[in-house]
Formats: sequence, structure tokens, C-alpha cells
Amino acid sequence: MECVGKSTIVEILRRSQRLPKGTLFTREPTARFLRSKEESIHGDALFKLIVEDRAQHIEKDIIPELKIGTLVISDRYIPSTFVSQGVDGVSLDAIWEANKDFLVPNITFFITARAC
Repeated sequence: MECVGKSTIVEILRRSQRLPKGTLFTREPTARFLRSKEESIHGDALFKLIVEDRAQHIEKDIIPELKIGTLVISDRYIPSTFVSQGVDGVSLDAIWEANKDFLVPNITFFITARAC
């Protein structure tokens, strides 16, 4: 959901001098995902595009960096999909099935806030 502060926290981390040089900051959906799709496509069709984007993101961006020891911080990942696509009418079972084999982060932060 919007207005919780996820991107703000990631930006604070990006500016931090405490993280290793070369830390990879990513965001989902990625730049390969056309934001205009979010405006015109909904439900299962949008969900499938998001899952495809995630698969490419992991394969092309995250795994190569992890293999060389890079710290990867991603703004949004699977838990965000449960929230946003669940609200969009995609079943939780479908979300789980599509995401269950993707990489599991070492740490996940859940941020809660009142709706804005």
C-alpha cells in the first residue's frame, strides 16, 4: 500500500555510510515493467505481469549480484504482492503458488501505518 514509508526508508539506507560500497538497491516492479500497465490492467492479468517481472528481476539483477557477494536491498518484494494483488482480487493461494519458489531474503522488514 502507499504512504507507509517503504521507499523513504530505502532512500535513508541508500544515503547511509554504514552499508558496504556497491550495495545494490532494487525496486519492484522494476524499470522493465511499464508503469502504464498498472493503470490499465488489473487482477490476474496484472498479477501475471508482476510475477514475470519478479522472475526476470531475480534472474538478471539479484542472483548475479548475490553470487559475487553484493548486499541487495529491495524496495518491495513478495509481501507487497500479497497486499497489493490481494486487494486487487487475486487469491492468496494464487499469490503463494506463483511466488513460493522465488528467493527468500535473509531479512524482511514489515512496516505498518494507518492508511493515508
